[in-house]
Amino acid sequence: MSGFGIRVFPSGRKTYLVQYRAQGRTRRRAIGQLGVLTADEARKEARKLLGEVAKGG
Repeated sequence: MSGFGIRVFPSGRKTYLVQYRAQGRTRRRAIGQLGVLTADEARKEARKLLGEVAKGG
């Protein structure tokens, strides 16, 4: 899925995120921490967030 990924912090913490463009700016939004959410759950949440953005939310 385009815009879906994992961010790895220097501390080693890993977080699922979704990146999108809104109002001409690139935005990144954290979804949840790796281990707390599975990849499938995070993907489903990312799809929901991208749908809201597409509707103008």
